[in-house]
Amino acid sequence: MEPIIDIPKSNKYDPKSDEESYDLVLKIDSVLGIKDGWSISYPYSEHYERTAQNPGGIFGPIKSLVAPSTEQMLEIKRRLLSDLKENKRKAIVCALGLYNKGKSYVLSRLFGLNLKSSYYHHTEGLSVISSRSTMSNVLIGLDTKGSQKPVKTPNAEKIRDSEATERFLQELALHLSDVVLIVVDRLTRDDQSYIKQYSLIPGKNASNIIIVHNLSHVRTIEHLESVIADEVVELFNAQKSENTICKCSYWTNKDDGTRHVVIAQDEHRMDGKSDSRAGQITNGPTFLLLKEWIQSVAAIQKESGDLLNTIVSCSNDLIKYYIDKPNLMLCKSADDRKIIISPSFKGETLSYYSNIRFNMVGIVEVNNTQPSRVEEDSTHFHIYVDCTGYDLDDLVTTITEIRNTKEIKIVSQNPRSFTSSDSDTGRKIVHDDFKFSQNKLMEWSFIFPTIVVETSSSKDIHFEHNNGILYIRLTKRGDGQRIKFVKTTSA
Repeated sequence: MEPIIDIPKSNKYDPKSDEESYDLVLKIDSVLGIKDGWSISYPYSEHYERTAQNPGGIFGPIKSLVAPSTEQMLEIKRRLLSDLKENKRKAIVCALGLYNKGKSYVLSRLFGLNLKSSYYHHTEGLSVISSRSTMSNVLIGLDTKGSQKPVKTPNAEKIRDSEATERFLQELALHLSDVVLIVVDRLTRDDQSYIKQYSLIPGKNASNIIIVHNLSHVRTIEHLESVIADEVVELFNAQKSENTICKCSYWTNKDDGTRHVVIAQDEHRMDGKSDSRAGQITNGPTFLLLKEWIQSVAAIQKESGDLLNTIVSCSNDLIKYYIDKPNLMLCKSADDRKIIISPSFKGETLSYYSNIRFNMVGIVEVNNTQPSRVEEDSTHFHIYVDCTGYDLDDLVTTITEIRNTKEIKIVSQNPRSFTSSDSDTGRKIVHDDFKFSQNKLMEWSFIFPTIVVETSSSKDIHFEHNNGILYIRLTKRGDGQRIKFVKTTSA
Protein backbone atom coordinates (compact mmCIF):
# COMPACT_ATOMS: atom_id res chain seq x y z
CA MET A 1 0.00 0.00 0.00
CA GLU A 2 1.39 3.39 -0.98
CA PRO A 3 2.02 5.92 1.82
CA ILE A 4 -0.49 8.71 2.30
CA ILE A 5 0.82 12.13 1.32
CA ASP A 6 -0.23 14.90 3.68
CA ILE A 7 -0.90 18.40 2.44
CA PRO A 8 0.64 20.88 4.92
CA LYS A 9 -1.82 23.16 6.71
CA SER A 10 -1.05 26.82 7.15
CA ASN A 11 -1.58 28.74 10.38
CA LYS A 12 0.12 32.01 9.50
CA TYR A 13 -0.43 34.49 6.70
CA ASP A 14 2.60 35.08 4.50
CA PRO A 15 2.12 37.47 1.57
CA LYS A 16 5.46 36.34 0.12
CA SER A 17 4.16 32.81 -0.41
CA ASP A 18 2.66 31.65 -3.69
CA GLU A 19 -0.90 32.75 -4.33
CA GLU A 20 -3.47 30.15 -3.32
CA SER A 21 -6.70 29.11 -5.06
CA TYR A 22 -10.15 28.55 -3.57
CA ASP A 23 -11.42 25.03 -2.95
CA LEU A 24 -14.74 25.61 -4.72
CA VAL A 25 -16.07 28.43 -6.89
CA LEU A 26 -19.74 28.71 -7.83
CA LYS A 27 -19.70 31.09 -10.78
CA ILE A 28 -22.93 33.04 -11.09
CA ASP A 29 -22.45 35.81 -13.63
CA SER A 30 -26.22 36.16 -13.89
CA VAL A 31 -29.09 34.59 -11.96
CA LEU A 32 -30.82 34.09 -15.31
CA GLY A 33 -27.80 32.05 -16.40
CA ILE A 34 -29.33 29.12 -14.50
CA LYS A 35 -31.03 28.25 -17.79
CA ASP A 36 -27.66 26.88 -18.98
CA GLY A 37 -26.48 26.02 -15.47
CA TRP A 38 -24.19 27.78 -12.98
CA SER A 39 -20.71 26.30 -13.27
CA ILE A 40 -18.87 24.80 -10.30
CA SER A 41 -15.08 24.48 -10.31
CA TYR A 42 -12.56 23.12 -7.81
CA PRO A 43 -9.51 25.34 -8.48
CA TYR A 44 -7.17 24.15 -5.74
CA SER A 45 -7.49 20.39 -6.31
CA GLU A 46 -7.15 20.95 -10.06
CA HIS A 47 -4.08 23.14 -9.54
CA TYR A 48 -2.54 20.64 -7.11
CA GLU A 49 -3.01 17.75 -9.53
CA ARG A 50 -1.57 19.75 -12.43
CA THR A 51 1.52 21.03 -10.60
CA ALA A 52 2.24 17.94 -8.47
CA GLN A 53 2.42 15.57 -11.41
CA ASN A 54 3.92 18.04 -13.88
CA PRO A 55 6.11 20.42 -11.85
CA GLY A 56 7.68 23.21 -13.84
CA GLY A 57 10.81 25.25 -13.31
CA ILE A 58 14.47 24.35 -13.38
CA PHE A 59 14.01 21.58 -10.81
CA GLY A 60 10.89 20.19 -12.49
CA PRO A 61 12.50 16.96 -13.75
CA ILE A 62 13.83 16.16 -10.27
CA LYS A 63 10.50 16.97 -8.56
CA SER A 64 8.64 14.76 -11.02
CA LEU A 65 10.56 11.74 -9.69
CA VAL A 66 8.77 12.09 -6.33
CA ALA A 67 5.42 13.23 -7.71
CA PRO A 68 2.33 11.45 -6.35
CA SER A 69 1.23 8.34 -8.19
CA THR A 70 -2.18 8.20 -9.84
CA GLU A 71 -3.61 6.34 -6.83
CA GLN A 72 -2.10 8.82 -4.38
CA MET A 73 -3.40 11.74 -6.43
CA LEU A 74 -6.93 10.33 -6.41
CA GLU A 75 -6.76 9.93 -2.61
CA ILE A 76 -5.47 13.49 -2.17
CA LYS A 77 -8.28 14.89 -4.32
CA ARG A 78 -10.83 12.83 -2.42
CA ARG A 79 -9.58 14.16 0.91
CA LEU A 80 -9.53 17.75 -0.35
CA LEU A 81 -13.12 17.53 -1.58
CA SER A 82 -14.24 15.65 1.53
CA ASP A 83 -13.73 18.87 3.49
CA LEU A 84 -16.78 20.14 1.59
CA LYS A 85 -18.84 17.02 2.37
CA GLU A 86 -17.86 15.47 5.69
CA ASN A 87 -20.21 15.76 8.66
CA LYS A 88 -17.92 17.76 10.91
CA ARG A 89 -18.67 20.47 13.44
CA LYS A 90 -17.83 23.49 11.31
CA ALA A 91 -19.01 27.07 11.35
CA ILE A 92 -19.35 29.06 8.15
CA VAL A 93 -18.02 32.61 7.99
CA CYS A 94 -18.68 34.89 5.04
CA ALA A 95 -17.13 38.20 4.05
CA LEU A 96 -19.60 40.72 2.68
CA GLY A 97 -19.31 44.33 1.65
CA LEU A 98 -19.15 46.71 -1.23
CA TYR A 99 -16.83 46.41 -4.21
CA ASN A 100 -13.06 46.69 -3.56
CA LYS A 101 -13.13 46.82 0.26
CA GLY A 102 -10.68 43.97 0.99
CA LYS A 103 -12.96 40.99 1.70
CA SER A 104 -10.53 38.45 0.19
CA TYR A 105 -7.64 39.99 2.13
CA VAL A 106 -9.51 39.62 5.43
CA LEU A 107 -10.24 35.93 4.72
CA SER A 108 -6.60 35.40 3.71
CA ARG A 109 -5.47 36.67 7.08
CA LEU A 110 -8.04 34.57 8.94
CA PHE A 111 -7.11 31.33 7.19
CA GLY A 112 -3.38 32.00 6.84
CA LEU A 113 -3.58 31.63 3.07
CA ASN A 114 -2.39 34.00 0.37
CA LEU A 115 -5.62 34.13 -1.62
CA LYS A 116 -5.69 36.27 -4.71
CA SER A 117 -6.62 39.74 -3.50
CA SER A 118 -5.70 43.07 -4.94
CA TYR A 119 -7.22 46.20 -6.37
CA TYR A 120 -7.04 44.55 -9.80
CA HIS A 121 -8.33 41.07 -8.91
CA HIS A 122 -11.98 40.49 -8.10
CA THR A 123 -13.75 37.49 -6.61
CA GLU A 124 -16.08 35.49 -8.85
CA GLY A 125 -19.50 34.42 -7.61
CA LEU A 126 -19.35 32.48 -4.35
CA SER A 127 -15.84 31.23 -3.51
CA VAL A 128 -15.21 28.67 -0.76
CA ILE A 129 -12.19 27.89 1.45
CA SER A 130 -12.40 24.51 3.19
CA SER A 131 -8.87 23.06 3.38
CA ARG A 132 -5.12 23.75 3.87
CA SER A 133 -5.55 25.87 7.00
CA THR A 134 -5.58 24.97 10.67
CA MET A 135 -8.78 27.05 10.80
CA SER A 136 -10.29 24.67 8.22
CA ASN A 137 -10.68 22.08 10.98
CA VAL A 138 -13.56 24.11 12.41
CA LEU A 139 -14.37 26.69 9.76
CA ILE A 140 -15.48 27.10 6.15
CA GLY A 141 -14.92 30.51 4.55
CA LEU A 142 -17.16 32.12 1.94
CA ASP A 143 -15.89 34.97 -0.20
CA THR A 144 -18.41 36.91 -2.26
CA LYS A 145 -18.49 39.10 -5.30
CA GLY A 146 -18.61 42.70 -4.05
CA SER A 147 -21.66 44.92 -4.36
CA GLN A 148 -22.01 47.84 -6.75
CA LYS A 149 -19.42 46.60 -9.22
CA PRO A 150 -19.62 48.67 -12.41
CA VAL A 151 -21.31 47.18 -15.49
CA LYS A 152 -19.67 47.01 -18.91
CA THR A 153 -21.52 48.96 -21.66
CA PRO A 154 -24.43 49.55 -19.27
CA ASN A 155 -28.08 49.69 -20.16
CA ALA A 156 -31.17 49.30 -17.99
CA GLU A 157 -31.38 45.54 -18.55
CA LYS A 158 -27.71 44.90 -17.72
CA ILE A 159 -27.82 47.07 -14.60
CA ARG A 160 -30.97 45.30 -13.40
CA ASP A 161 -29.39 41.89 -14.00
CA SER A 162 -26.17 42.87 -12.21
CA GLU A 163 -28.12 44.21 -9.24
CA ALA A 164 -30.27 41.06 -9.01
CA THR A 165 -27.23 38.78 -9.24
CA GLU A 166 -25.31 40.67 -6.53
CA ARG A 167 -28.31 40.54 -4.20
CA PHE A 168 -28.89 36.84 -4.86
CA LEU A 169 -25.27 35.99 -4.03
CA GLN A 170 -25.41 38.05 -0.84
CA GLU A 171 -28.67 36.46 0.27
CA LEU A 172 -27.25 33.01 -0.50
CA ALA A 173 -24.13 33.73 1.58
CA LEU A 174 -26.25 35.08 4.45
CA HIS A 175 -28.43 31.99 4.48
CA LEU A 176 -25.37 29.74 4.64
CA SER A 177 -23.37 31.64 7.26
CA ASP A 178 -23.09 31.51 11.03
CA VAL A 179 -20.77 34.51 11.29
CA VAL A 180 -20.81 37.53 9.00
CA LEU A 181 -17.87 39.87 8.49
CA ILE A 182 -18.93 43.14 6.85
CA VAL A 183 -15.75 44.67 5.45
CA VAL A 184 -15.49 48.44 5.00
CA ASP A 185 -12.60 50.81 4.29
CA ARG A 186 -12.97 54.51 5.07
CA LEU A 187 -16.66 54.75 5.84
CA THR A 188 -19.14 56.07 3.26
CA ARG A 189 -22.90 56.61 3.37
CA ASP A 190 -23.28 53.49 1.20
CA ASP A 191 -21.37 51.49 3.83
CA GLN A 192 -23.63 52.89 6.56
CA SER A 193 -26.76 51.99 4.58
CA TYR A 194 -25.42 48.51 3.89
CA ILE A 195 -24.65 47.86 7.58
CA LYS A 196 -27.99 49.30 8.69
CA GLN A 197 -30.01 47.19 6.26
CA TYR A 198 -28.12 44.05 7.16
CA SER A 199 -28.52 44.61 10.91
CA LEU A 200 -32.31 44.72 10.42
CA ILE A 201 -32.46 41.25 8.89
CA PRO A 202 -34.25 39.00 11.42
CA GLY A 203 -32.82 35.66 12.48
CA LYS A 204 -29.22 36.91 12.65
CA ASN A 205 -27.63 37.22 16.08
CA ALA A 206 -26.11 40.69 16.42
CA SER A 207 -23.16 39.21 18.31
CA ASN A 208 -22.29 37.22 15.16
CA ILE A 209 -22.17 40.34 12.98
CA ILE A 210 -18.68 41.82 13.00
CA ILE A 211 -17.78 45.02 11.18
CA VAL A 212 -14.17 44.93 10.00
CA HIS A 213 -12.78 48.42 9.34
CA ASN A 214 -10.02 47.64 6.84
CA LEU A 215 -8.14 50.95 6.90
CA SER A 216 -5.72 49.92 4.19
CA HIS A 217 -4.24 53.40 3.74
CA VAL A 218 -3.73 54.24 7.42
CA ARG A 219 -0.12 53.72 8.51
CA THR A 220 0.41 55.80 11.67
CA ILE A 221 -1.01 55.33 15.16
CA GLU A 222 -2.09 58.98 15.23
CA HIS A 223 -4.18 58.66 12.07
CA LEU A 224 -5.59 55.31 13.20
CA GLU A 225 -6.83 56.74 16.50
CA SER A 226 -8.35 59.71 14.68
CA VAL A 227 -10.32 57.47 12.28
CA ILE A 228 -11.50 55.23 15.14
CA ALA A 229 -12.80 58.25 17.08
CA ASP A 230 -14.62 59.69 14.02
CA GLU A 231 -15.88 56.58 12.22
CA VAL A 232 -16.32 53.94 14.92
CA VAL A 233 -16.99 55.59 18.26
CA GLU A 234 -18.98 58.59 17.06
CA LEU A 235 -20.83 57.28 14.00
CA PHE A 236 -21.74 53.89 15.50
CA ASN A 237 -22.18 54.96 19.14
CA ALA A 238 -19.63 52.27 19.98
CA GLN A 239 -17.95 51.61 23.31
CA LYS A 240 -14.36 50.42 23.53
CA SER A 241 -13.45 47.13 25.21
CA GLU A 242 -10.21 45.21 25.69
CA ASN A 243 -9.58 41.51 25.17
CA THR A 244 -6.77 40.76 27.62
CA ILE A 245 -5.91 37.39 26.09
CA CYS A 246 -5.36 38.74 22.58
CA LYS A 247 -4.24 42.15 23.88
CA CYS A 248 -6.57 43.76 21.42
CA SER A 249 -9.22 46.50 21.42
CA TYR A 250 -12.67 46.17 19.91
CA TRP A 251 -15.82 48.29 19.97
CA THR A 252 -19.47 47.35 20.57
CA ASN A 253 -22.43 49.30 19.22
CA LYS A 254 -24.50 50.35 22.25
CA ASP A 255 -27.72 50.29 20.21
CA ASP A 256 -27.69 46.93 18.40
CA GLY A 257 -24.77 44.96 19.89
CA THR A 258 -22.74 44.56 16.68
CA ARG A 259 -18.99 44.44 17.21
CA HIS A 260 -16.34 46.44 15.37
CA VAL A 261 -12.65 45.70 14.89
CA VAL A 262 -10.03 47.79 13.13
CA ILE A 263 -7.03 46.84 11.01
CA ALA A 264 -4.53 49.21 9.41
CA GLN A 265 -2.33 49.04 6.33
CA ASP A 266 -0.71 45.60 5.96
CA GLU A 267 2.41 45.36 8.09
CA HIS A 268 4.19 43.14 5.55
CA ARG A 269 5.76 45.70 3.24
CA MET A 270 7.13 44.44 -0.07
CA ASP A 271 7.40 47.68 -2.04
CA GLY A 272 10.46 49.15 -0.36
CA LYS A 273 8.48 51.74 1.61
CA SER A 274 8.65 52.15 5.35
CA ASP A 275 6.61 49.74 7.44
CA SER A 276 3.10 50.47 8.66
CA ARG A 277 3.53 51.11 12.38
CA ALA A 278 -0.25 51.02 12.91
CA GLY A 279 -0.42 47.65 11.12
CA GLN A 280 2.45 46.22 13.18
CA ILE A 281 0.68 47.03 16.44
CA THR A 282 -2.93 46.40 15.45
CA ASN A 283 -3.31 43.74 12.76
CA GLY A 284 -1.87 40.61 14.37
CA PRO A 285 -3.84 40.89 17.66
CA THR A 286 -7.03 41.83 15.78
CA PHE A 287 -6.97 38.73 13.59
CA LEU A 288 -6.12 36.63 16.65
CA LEU A 289 -9.27 38.02 18.30
CA LEU A 290 -11.39 37.32 15.22
CA LYS A 291 -10.17 33.71 15.18
CA GLU A 292 -11.04 33.33 18.86
CA TRP A 293 -14.55 34.70 18.33
CA ILE A 294 -15.22 32.52 15.29
CA GLN A 295 -13.83 29.36 16.90
CA SER A 296 -16.16 29.90 19.87
CA VAL A 297 -19.11 29.93 17.45
CA ALA A 298 -17.82 26.77 15.74
CA ALA A 299 -17.64 24.97 19.08
CA ILE A 300 -21.43 25.08 19.48
CA GLN A 301 -22.36 24.27 15.88
CA LYS A 302 -24.14 21.10 14.91
CA GLU A 303 -22.48 18.77 12.46
CA SER A 304 -22.38 20.23 8.97
CA GLY A 305 -23.54 18.25 5.96
CA ASP A 306 -22.58 18.39 2.30
CA LEU A 307 -21.94 22.07 1.59
CA LEU A 308 -22.82 21.77 -2.10
CA ASN A 309 -26.19 20.19 -1.29
CA THR A 310 -26.81 22.98 1.22
CA ILE A 311 -26.01 25.59 -1.44
CA VAL A 312 -28.51 23.95 -3.81
CA SER A 313 -31.17 23.85 -1.10
CA CYS A 314 -30.70 27.52 -0.20
CA SER A 315 -30.71 28.49 -3.89
CA ASN A 316 -34.08 26.75 -4.28
CA ASP A 317 -35.43 28.73 -1.33
CA LEU A 318 -34.31 32.03 -2.85
CA ILE A 319 -34.62 31.80 -6.62
CA LYS A 320 -38.44 31.70 -6.62
CA TYR A 321 -38.40 35.31 -5.40
CA TYR A 322 -36.26 36.44 -8.33
CA ILE A 323 -37.34 34.52 -11.44
CA ASP A 324 -40.91 34.63 -12.69
CA LYS A 325 -41.19 30.88 -13.20
CA PRO A 326 -43.49 28.96 -10.83
CA ASN A 327 -42.17 25.69 -9.40
CA LEU A 328 -38.61 26.24 -10.66
CA MET A 329 -36.36 23.66 -8.97
CA LEU A 330 -32.57 23.32 -8.99
CA CYS A 331 -30.25 20.37 -8.44
CA LYS A 332 -26.60 19.33 -8.90
CA SER A 333 -25.46 17.83 -12.15
CA ALA A 334 -24.32 14.21 -11.99
CA ASP A 335 -20.64 15.22 -12.04
CA ASP A 336 -21.04 18.00 -9.42
CA ARG A 337 -19.85 20.51 -12.03
CA LYS A 338 -23.02 22.55 -12.37
CA ILE A 339 -26.18 23.62 -10.60
CA ILE A 340 -28.96 23.09 -13.11
CA ILE A 341 -32.74 23.26 -13.48
CA SER A 342 -34.56 20.01 -12.81
CA PRO A 343 -36.29 18.90 -14.92
CA SER A 344 -34.44 20.74 -17.66
CA PHE A 345 -36.34 22.74 -20.26
CA LYS A 346 -35.42 24.26 -23.59
CA GLY A 347 -36.84 27.01 -25.71
CA GLU A 348 -38.33 28.93 -22.78
CA THR A 349 -37.20 32.38 -21.68
CA LEU A 350 -36.46 33.17 -18.05
CA SER A 351 -37.08 36.65 -16.69
CA TYR A 352 -37.14 38.49 -13.38
CA TYR A 353 -40.40 39.57 -11.82
CA SER A 354 -41.36 42.74 -13.63
CA ASN A 355 -41.54 44.95 -10.54
CA ILE A 356 -38.87 43.36 -8.37
CA ARG A 357 -37.11 45.93 -6.16
CA PHE A 358 -34.06 45.69 -3.93
CA ASN A 359 -32.36 47.39 -1.07
CA MET A 360 -28.60 46.86 -0.64
CA VAL A 361 -28.91 43.40 0.95
CA GLY A 362 -31.87 41.71 -0.74
CA ILE A 363 -35.37 41.89 -2.20
CA VAL A 364 -37.90 44.26 -0.66
CA GLU A 365 -40.74 44.01 -3.17
CA VAL A 366 -41.86 41.57 -5.86
CA ASN A 367 -44.38 42.12 -8.66
CA ASN A 368 -46.42 44.94 -7.13
CA THR A 369 -49.16 46.53 -9.23
CA GLN A 370 -49.57 49.68 -7.11
CA PRO A 371 -47.44 52.74 -6.34
CA SER A 372 -46.50 52.73 -2.68
CA ARG A 373 -44.22 54.11 0.00
CA VAL A 374 -42.95 52.37 3.14
CA GLU A 375 -41.42 54.36 5.99
CA GLU A 376 -40.25 53.33 9.44
CA ASP A 377 -39.42 54.80 12.81
CA SER A 378 -38.13 53.13 15.97
CA THR A 379 -41.43 51.41 16.77
CA HIS A 380 -43.58 51.26 13.62
CA PHE A 381 -43.72 50.72 9.88
CA HIS A 382 -45.92 53.22 8.00
CA ILE A 383 -47.29 51.94 4.68
CA TYR A 384 -49.02 54.07 2.04
CA VAL A 385 -50.53 52.25 -0.98
CA ASP A 386 -52.42 53.80 -3.88
CA CYS A 387 -55.80 52.02 -3.79
CA THR A 388 -57.69 54.43 -6.01
CA GLY A 389 -60.90 52.84 -7.24
CA TYR A 390 -61.06 50.08 -4.62
CA ASP A 391 -63.52 49.79 -1.75
CA LEU A 392 -62.01 49.18 1.66
CA ASP A 393 -64.18 46.07 1.89
CA ASP A 394 -62.62 44.80 -1.35
CA LEU A 395 -59.11 44.68 0.14
CA VAL A 396 -57.74 41.68 2.03
CA THR A 397 -54.50 41.96 4.02
CA THR A 398 -52.42 38.97 5.10
CA ILE A 399 -49.19 38.73 7.05
CA THR A 400 -47.22 35.52 6.50
CA GLU A 401 -43.82 34.10 7.37
CA ILE A 402 -41.29 34.17 4.57
CA ARG A 403 -37.51 33.60 4.58
CA ASN A 404 -37.19 34.04 8.35
CA THR A 405 -39.13 37.31 8.31
CA LYS A 406 -42.67 38.50 7.52
CA GLU A 407 -44.39 39.60 4.34
CA ILE A 408 -47.51 41.75 4.17
CA LYS A 409 -49.69 41.25 1.12
CA ILE A 410 -52.73 43.27 0.05
CA VAL A 411 -54.98 41.96 -2.72
CA SER A 412 -58.34 43.05 -4.08
CA GLN A 413 -61.31 40.73 -4.31
CA ASN A 414 -62.94 42.83 -7.05
CA PRO A 415 -61.60 44.84 -10.00
CA ARG A 416 -60.99 48.58 -9.74
CA SER A 417 -64.12 50.68 -10.23
CA PHE A 418 -64.54 54.45 -10.53
CA THR A 419 -68.27 54.44 -9.76
CA SER A 420 -68.91 56.91 -6.96
CA SER A 421 -70.10 55.36 -3.73
CA ASP A 422 -71.20 57.31 -0.66
CA SER A 423 -70.43 54.32 1.54
CA ASP A 424 -66.65 54.49 1.06
CA THR A 425 -64.48 57.60 1.27
CA GLY A 426 -61.62 55.75 -0.37
CA ARG A 427 -63.52 55.86 -3.68
CA LYS A 428 -65.57 58.97 -3.07
CA ILE A 429 -63.08 61.70 -4.01
CA VAL A 430 -61.41 60.18 -7.07
CA HIS A 431 -60.68 61.38 -10.60
CA ASP A 432 -60.60 59.15 -13.68
CA ASP A 433 -58.82 61.33 -16.21
CA PHE A 434 -58.65 58.65 -18.91
CA LYS A 435 -62.17 57.28 -18.42
CA PHE A 436 -60.57 53.86 -18.24
CA SER A 437 -61.94 50.80 -16.51
CA GLN A 438 -59.10 48.59 -15.16
CA ASN A 439 -60.19 44.99 -14.76
CA LYS A 440 -56.93 43.69 -13.26
CA LEU A 441 -57.06 42.79 -9.60
CA MET A 442 -54.75 44.64 -7.27
CA GLU A 443 -51.74 42.85 -5.76
CA TRP A 444 -49.17 44.51 -3.48
CA SER A 445 -46.62 43.04 -1.08
CA PHE A 446 -43.67 44.07 1.08
CA ILE A 447 -41.07 41.96 2.90
CA PHE A 448 -40.16 43.48 6.25
CA PRO A 449 -36.52 43.77 7.34
CA THR A 450 -37.78 43.61 10.97
CA ILE A 451 -40.37 41.25 12.47
CA VAL A 452 -43.78 42.84 12.98
CA VAL A 453 -46.44 41.90 15.50
CA GLU A 454 -49.19 39.71 14.01
CA THR A 455 -52.42 40.89 15.51
CA SER A 456 -55.44 42.84 14.41
CA SER A 457 -55.77 44.86 17.61
CA SER A 458 -55.78 48.64 17.22
CA LYS A 459 -52.70 48.75 19.43
CA ASP A 460 -50.54 46.91 16.90
CA ILE A 461 -52.14 47.47 13.48
CA HIS A 462 -54.05 50.49 12.20
CA PHE A 463 -55.88 51.03 8.89
CA GLU A 464 -57.09 54.21 7.21
CA HIS A 465 -58.52 54.58 3.69
CA ASN A 466 -58.95 58.17 2.53
CA ASN A 467 -59.01 59.72 -0.95
CA GLY A 468 -57.77 56.51 -2.59
CA ILE A 469 -54.76 56.06 -0.29
CA LEU A 470 -54.62 53.09 2.10
CA TYR A 471 -52.52 53.82 5.18
CA ILE A 472 -51.40 50.96 7.44
CA ARG A 473 -49.38 51.32 10.62
CA LEU A 474 -47.73 48.15 11.95
CA THR A 475 -45.94 47.76 15.28
CA LYS A 476 -42.45 46.28 15.24
CA ARG A 477 -41.88 43.22 17.39
CA GLY A 478 -39.88 44.04 20.51
CA ASP A 479 -37.09 41.86 21.85
CA GLY A 480 -39.33 40.46 24.56
CA GLN A 481 -42.20 39.47 22.26
CA ARG A 482 -42.55 35.96 20.95
CA ILE A 483 -43.01 35.39 17.21
CA LYS A 484 -46.67 34.45 16.81
CA PHE A 485 -48.42 32.18 14.35
CA VAL A 486 -49.69 33.59 11.08
CA LYS A 487 -53.01 35.37 11.22
CA THR A 488 -55.11 36.84 8.46
CA THR A 489 -56.83 40.19 8.79
CA SER A 490 -59.43 41.61 6.42
CA ALA A 491 -58.99 45.34 6.07
